[in-house]
Amino acid sequence: MKKNLKEKFKNVRIVFMDVDGVLNDGRIFFSSAGEESKTWYVRDRLGIKILKSTEDLDVKVIWISGRSSKELKEVGDELRVDEVFSGIDDKVKIMNEVLSQYNIESLHAMYIGDDIVDLSCMEKAGISCCPLDAAQDVKVHADFVSSYKGGKGAVREIIEEILRAKGIWEGIVADYKETL
Repeated sequence: MKKNLKEKFKNVRIVFMDVDGVLNDGRIFFSSAGEESKTWYVRDRLGIKILKSTEDLDVKVIWISGRSSKELKEVGDELRVDEVFSGIDDKVKIMNEVLSQYNIESLHAMYIGDDIVDLSCMEKAGISCCPLDAAQDVKVHADFVSSYKGGKGAVREIIEEILRAKGIWEGIVADYKETL
């Protein structure tokens, strides 16, 4: 990783992410009753749990989805996500409000998105990332393109890069080895 990019990862204090196409593969299952469920990749989930449970790190995790979903809030609560916003048309407005609420400069913000509706947030963030299967226009603008697809490890890889840049990933792995 380039030195400048590693420094950006090191300075991340808040991670904003889209949901559909980032935390899942973008498919949504419907029944006659409406939206049924999303799929959640276990490694992405564990990555978020690790990020949120790392002592003294205090990196905020914020989900912003254009789609409304009851399931989103439930999974967010389980993973200790700081804020979950669904049914949002103006993601930049939410991003600005959250940055102000936590008194964090956009320079220390990361945004993970997969489609053109995420470009304005990606531009605002100090570092922008996307899954491997993101829209081409998004990949061109991203500082970091994951080697994994959305819902298939992209979020986990990005979280690992944050923790590596902060110099604590190896210690986390060592702690997990000791618990075996």
